[in-house]
Amino acid sequence: MSPPSSFPDYSPNSCSLFPGIKHCTFGAVPCTTMRWRDRFRGGNLVAPLTTGLEDGIRHNVMHMTSVEQFYQDCSYQVAFLCAFDEVADFYRSQLITSETRRGIVVATALEVDKASNCLSTIAAMTMMFLHNRDYQRYALLEEVRNSLLKEPTLHDAIKIVVTYRKQELLQLKEQNNDPAKPEVVIVEDDEVMLDYEISSPVVKLESPVKTSRFEDLDKQYFIVKLDDDDFSRTENHHHGGPLRGHGSSSSPAPSPPPPLSPKRVLVPVADGTEPVEAAATADVLNRAGARVTVATADPAGDDRGLLVEAAFGVKLVADGRVADLEGEAFDLIALPGGMPGSANLRDCKVLEKMVKKQAEQGGLYAAICATPAVTLAHWGLLKGLKATCYPSFMEKFTAEIIPVNSRVVVDRNAVTSQGPATAIEYALALVEQLYGKEKSEEVAGPLYVRPQPGVDYVIDEFNSVEWKCSGTPQEGIPGQGLLSKHKVLVPVANGSEEMEALNLIDILRRAGANVTVASVEDKLQVVTRRHKFNLIADIMVEEAAKREFDLIVMPGGLPGAQKLSSTKVLVDLLKKQAESNKPYGAICASPAYVLEPHGLLKGKKATSFPPMAHLLTDQSACDSRVVVDGNLITSKAPGSATEFALAIVEKLFGREKAVSIAKELIFM
Repeated sequence: MSPPSSFPDYSPNSCSLFPGIKHCTFGAVPCTTMRWRDRFRGGNLVAPLTTGLEDGIRHNVMHMTSVEQFYQDCSYQVAFLCAFDEVADFYRSQLITSETRRGIVVATALEVDKASNCLSTIAAMTMMFLHNRDYQRYALLEEVRNSLLKEPTLHDAIKIVVTYRKQELLQLKEQNNDPAKPEVVIVEDDEVMLDYEISSPVVKLESPVKTSRFEDLDKQYFIVKLDDDDFSRTENHHHGGPLRGHGSSSSPAPSPPPPLSPKRVLVPVADGTEPVEAAATADVLNRAGARVTVATADPAGDDRGLLVEAAFGVKLVADGRVADLEGEAFDLIALPGGMPGSANLRDCKVLEKMVKKQAEQGGLYAAICATPAVTLAHWGLLKGLKATCYPSFMEKFTAEIIPVNSRVVVDRNAVTSQGPATAIEYALALVEQLYGKEKSEEVAGPLYVRPQPGVDYVIDEFNSVEWKCSGTPQEGIPGQGLLSKHKVLVPVANGSEEMEALNLIDILRRAGANVTVASVEDKLQVVTRRHKFNLIADIMVEEAAKREFDLIVMPGGLPGAQKLSSTKVLVDLLKKQAESNKPYGAICASPAYVLEPHGLLKGKKATSFPPMAHLLTDQSACDSRVVVDGNLITSKAPGSATEFALAIVEKLFGREKAVSIAKELIFM
């Protein structure tokens, strides 16, 4: 990357990047500019932000003694992060409006990108925000992305950066003629790798001498070195100080720690498995960084391949077969429930052998719903232990088992739980057993789990109207011949959040609704957001557009929401639904990224995933977990997905039906 031929004038008062806020000062906010002063050799970062936000950001981004020295001493990515950190400090001071904050971020990114002519700023920001679980700043990243990338997606941008940085560092390696150099420092986030299907680590900084920018962040980092034409990942270590400062460029680079493998988790599934329980287990453990394998326990040899027909007509494609994993070692084997899914797991001899071996070796094993009684108890793996299960199966516990009427029970290396509505609590308990309480709490944060599990759900309703069904009865739950006049469309896309999608499908079908799952991709199979569940839709969205629905409701997941929003046939269907005063709704990212941009929240109160709430025009109801305004229903996050689905059941079928299903789910 060569310096730009022309360099913009960033001297004070040269131009106005941020009109209308030139005289806005930091006041009592601590000045952090001097943090960078000694971090870049010879850098002239001498502009404390008391001179005003506009000039301060200019100085922090670009005001070096020379263009050449700037290129020698820090990358544009690092300069941008320095500036953005100052913006974030000011953001937290809440002295300016959210619109102005976003304007500052966009303007800063535009100026850096204009000078650097590369997309690395976006990649660096993405990695930092998601690595640090800073979802509020991550939401602001979308504002930057929309300004810098008119056509490519964020997925495309990051892949471009990965390729670009790989080539650049390989060239540098050849120039140095040293197989051990250059060592580079990255911040890798498994969530990002999963979201954007990047197999190689994303390079965040140009070389170890640039890592001092992160000295004051108490986080984990990865040290990697170039190995032939790819990167060699090594163990993450706690960064307790500078890896290498500018004053010690001659000092040896740190030696890479020995390799560390992620925790391996097996989630076996079978025909009749409860899909919400399987999805929650895989989703939450993936968020924690585990490597989860969903494997079918059904015998090989049939013509269905890895297809699993889970409960309530949900079709999934597993990652592999239990029979092929007998020799593999796992840190956890977690069995979902459901009937006849639990019995099918019980009858899998390979799985029985694997779980018994896991227990004998002191490994962690777990089960939920009917499976503790039907499967683990049958295998003799709960003797002398406290355990719980779905209440109606508790009588199947033998005398050697100590029954406990609790939502989740941990006793030695066995974890058991009660049902679909306890699945997230169960999964978080598994995270705690594998990684510790702090990690469990960290994962729970962005889920927005219920503060008081077991209590009733709450709907914040405005402009109450009766939701009416206009059609004639049609076949309900696929393959079960039930009739329902309540026709519901659930559109899904690659990147849809699986817990949200499956809660809607599962619970509404339990209630007797005729739920149609429609793919907006080019095939019926869609890949969900977290575990990359392969979910098989019922029809394509083009076919759905030919039908009438009493309700259209969308799951979240940012990549999925963006795809839904860009699907014209779906947007037209939603607009027609709203114009006809028929119910429609969305959860998590979809209110902000699907409904709001297309005018479907106009004059309505709504909620959304909290870091994205700033995108809603009316934010007055954003603190609520479920909001109904007339024919519109919205909700927050995966942790409110069950409440969201139950609220829909109440509006379509009545309070009595909703409470009955809530108790069936062990929600209350």
